[in-house]
Amino acid sequence: MKNELLTLVILLAILLPEVTFSQKNYTVTNFNGDNGLPQNSVKWMFSDSEGFLWLATEDGLVRYDGRKFYIFNRKSLGVSNVRIGTAMPADKPVSGRSKKSYVIFSGGETVRVENGKASIDSVFDEDKNKNMFAIKETKAIYRETFLPEPISLSQYPNDNNYHLFQAGDTEHNYLCDSNSVSFFLNRKRQYTIPYRGTPVREFFTMGGNLYHQKSNGDIMGFSMGKPVEMTVSGDIENEPGYKEKKQRVIVYWNSLSDQTFLYINKNLYWLNEIRDRAGHVHLVTRLLVENFDIASKLIRAIYFDNYNQKVFMGSPTQGLFILSKQSFEVLKNKGDERRNVFYGEMPYKDYAVSTPNGMIFGKNPLTGAVVTEQLTLLATVNQWDGKTIMRDANASIWVKDGRSLIHLDRTDKIILGRWELDEEIQTLHQGKMKKIWFGVLKKGLCHIDPNDLNARPQLFIKGSLEQINYIESLSSDRLLLGTTTGLYQVDITDKKLKLIPGTQGFNIQSIHGFGAHQAWVTAHEKGLMLLDSTGFLTVFPMDKNSYLSSPHCVVDDERGYLWIPTNRGLFQMSVRDLLQYSALNKASKLNMDPTGIRNRVPAELFYAYHTKDEGFNTNEFNGGCQPCGLKLQNGYISLPSLNGFVWFRPDQIKNSFPKEQILLDKVEIARKLLSFSGDTLIFPQNPRQINLHFSTAYLGNPYNVNFSYALVKENTLPMPSDWLPIDNDESDIRFSVLSSGDYVLMIRKLNGFGVDNYTIKKLFIVVPLLWYEQWWAKAFAVLILIAFVYLYNIFKVKRIKKENLRLEEVVRNRTKKLNKVVWKLEESTKDMNRQMHIMSRLMASITHDIQSPLNHVGIASAGIPKMLEQGRLGDVSELGSIIADSTKRMNSMLSDLLSYIKIQVFGNRMKFEEFNLKVLCDHKILLFNNLIKENNSRIVNEIPEQVMVFTDYQMLSVIIHNLIDNAAKFTKNGEIVISTCKEEGKSLELTISNDSSGIPADLMDMINAEEYEGTMDQIPRKKSGMGLLIVKDLTILLGIGLSVEQDVRTKFHLRFE
Repeated sequence: MKNELLTLVILLAILLPEVTFSQKNYTVTNFNGDNGLPQNSVKWMFSDSEGFLWLATEDGLVRYDGRKFYIFNRKSLGVSNVRIGTAMPADKPVSGRSKKSYVIFSGGETVRVENGKASIDSVFDEDKNKNMFAIKETKAIYRETFLPEPISLSQYPNDNNYHLFQAGDTEHNYLCDSNSVSFFLNRKRQYTIPYRGTPVREFFTMGGNLYHQKSNGDIMGFSMGKPVEMTVSGDIENEPGYKEKKQRVIVYWNSLSDQTFLYINKNLYWLNEIRDRAGHVHLVTRLLVENFDIASKLIRAIYFDNYNQKVFMGSPTQGLFILSKQSFEVLKNKGDERRNVFYGEMPYKDYAVSTPNGMIFGKNPLTGAVVTEQLTLLATVNQWDGKTIMRDANASIWVKDGRSLIHLDRTDKIILGRWELDEEIQTLHQGKMKKIWFGVLKKGLCHIDPNDLNARPQLFIKGSLEQINYIESLSSDRLLLGTTTGLYQVDITDKKLKLIPGTQGFNIQSIHGFGAHQAWVTAHEKGLMLLDSTGFLTVFPMDKNSYLSSPHCVVDDERGYLWIPTNRGLFQMSVRDLLQYSALNKASKLNMDPTGIRNRVPAELFYAYHTKDEGFNTNEFNGGCQPCGLKLQNGYISLPSLNGFVWFRPDQIKNSFPKEQILLDKVEIARKLLSFSGDTLIFPQNPRQINLHFSTAYLGNPYNVNFSYALVKENTLPMPSDWLPIDNDESDIRFSVLSSGDYVLMIRKLNGFGVDNYTIKKLFIVVPLLWYEQWWAKAFAVLILIAFVYLYNIFKVKRIKKENLRLEEVVRNRTKKLNKVVWKLEESTKDMNRQMHIMSRLMASITHDIQSPLNHVGIASAGIPKMLEQGRLGDVSELGSIIADSTKRMNSMLSDLLSYIKIQVFGNRMKFEEFNLKVLCDHKILLFNNLIKENNSRIVNEIPEQVMVFTDYQMLSVIIHNLIDNAAKFTKNGEIVISTCKEEGKSLELTISNDSSGIPADLMDMINAEEYEGTMDQIPRKKSGMGLLIVKDLTILLGIGLSVEQDVRTKFHLRFE
């Protein structure tokens, strides 16, 4: 769609607009080619029915929505020349807005502006339209739409040509020349009257009527076919020199908005028609702008937005000027700015406030002039502390100066009391029972009786009250205390302190009681809260940038709104909206129905945002004081800031709300424009990099525009969590990809105050199915599935047959396995028999190696008493050594047998570790030293000190014990040698050799057998081989190679792999 193929140049209004402050309550913002416009020339302007401002420049048509400029030029419209000739409304403008207008470019193309969009209109023909007037003369016809006329006189050959003035819609027109005025209705002449109107270009229309400013400044009106001299009344009558006609009044006329302005002495007046009861038309003026030099800026076009109270001016050399009315004013000292940083304040009379330091600021109730005075005594006793001040019920003044509490009389003449405390006083408040309450740092809550001149401050309660920021009375017996650690309630009668649930850790800034035991509460980083009469706490939603996280206080204007100053500006909230939200939130918390009330709790509320453009000197207000905001008897609200007191009358604040429609400007997919019509968007298959550009006209503060969107499947309602915010600076919605299907994209915008007060735009998005999602593809898939099932059944039958064959094979294999199990059972029986045999051999070994030696020890020890009687002490000592040595060897042998039995019974539960082999062998040698000496033999340990082995220490100890025991028993008058060797690339070998050769051949075969299973055939029958049988079993368990050889010596070899 051509009208959608615009060139969107998003040049934000915040891109360093040139801002100054006028002297007469207007903020001036200037846009030019450097910060938004395509170039510096604005020839004329008008507003459409959607609220957009349209500008004619030398580089195309520009649309301004209050935040961004969109440029319609050669690329987007296809015009041959980007310069604009003239324009005309197609309908009569309503409230300064034209529903449809025609813009004629210098190349002859006509562009229709309608519903916030611009597009080529191939039907409208301006030349044909002008020639339809039934005139016989061959004079040229020039359409006039604006005053003062920007076209130079040299373009008019003479004043004998006709000048066409459209009066509202296209059906009412006046045709004027230098000698006559003709009125046409539906292009048919109704009358012609003689009138010598010079200059001809000073005609203008208003409200369907024709007017002419004569060269002497008088304004003539044409009524019922007669020229009538008009009387101009209103604010311009107060203009010095106007009635005396000492200075010419310049008429600024905008036919597309049906607005006329009068300019004189740097003051701009809005000219309007009014009708009396008799139906006679009168002209009335209203002062819009004071002391603004329009002439020096070469202003040629003016438009007044009455809803937003803004004046727009176009200059052919300096661009666009926007003059915003300031509804707020600042009261401050002259000179040193440090004297204008204010905190606490109290009412002084009905028209002023006083600071804790005695400075008085106000407005004269008769003249409105700013009043500045001083309370002399107060200024003397408190020069620095500006945090808190109050008047009690007797109108006397209470103030604090650090640690000092000061009481002055109502006239500021006498000091009634002064008390010095240990710590700083933080805030002051008079309760409903007239006591003065105040917080003292690190001490708690204190009070004093203001009616007792001899009273002294008393500590009332401490508790957790280290720092009290604010005190408020809920009733005569209840106080609310705002602290840095939460909101507390104090029962005055019982002296009980209670933390309000849900406020633990909150840094409370202010409390404002209202109604029946309710209070508005502000807290740092939490914003605004409501504590109702039941103790239920509602925390209200933040604004989109969380400016409300630094709220200072709450001022109720008693007109249905709360005013909350912050570090980032001033917020205005609807009390009705807040109470309704609180009721819904409370019902949601108490009623746990997840699909009922909870879904009706809005995620956001509309807060009107006011900034310094409206009259503040700074957006940073001050708090941490009591009180920090006042509503005076004269209707003004006073708020302290870092640069003066901000004053305003709530009844004079005219809010504007973003209530216009949401427009879809263009759609981009993969950076290519998509043509669309209406609210249905047909996307290509598998769309990527989707960008939808939206806009809405709002010429007020851009921060008041709050967009969000939800994308859901068709016939599906969005859940609260589906709504996502849209960046205000761009107003674009982006998707990286969308799958096939039908969607509904909902874009909503808060229109202003009112819960759920939204404008919602719905777009129906169709993403075509991919080929495999088409019906024919699905049908084909069904056929494939049927064929697959048929083939699968055939395959299944074959597979069943194959499975039968497999099962037969399984049966055969199971039979084999069963046979194997039977064989294993037989082997197990053999193993059991083997173990029984081993056990019997063990019993025999125990009988031979332990029981028999014990019997000998018993017999030998029985002879000790007799030896002692005979005095054979040497024999007793020798016998004792033999007995000790025998018991040690028996103990070691028993320990080895037990370790071996454990292995046989419990299986392989060994612990492998690295240890020193020489140390182990030395330990075992000590057990057999006496036996070896008895046999007149010796034992040598040749193992190097550094030899380490990695195996189970206990089991290797059993092996070495048995081998040394065997060698010690059979070596007589000989030598036992323990040694190791390790050749490169080979394993470590331990050798235990002795001078004997008494090992039977079958035992040697068993020891040297590579395959040893411990069968009955392999186990020797002689009990003397039991120790070596244990050695054989353990070496197999440990993975140690074992072999034996004998000639004149017997050598046992242990190889550690």
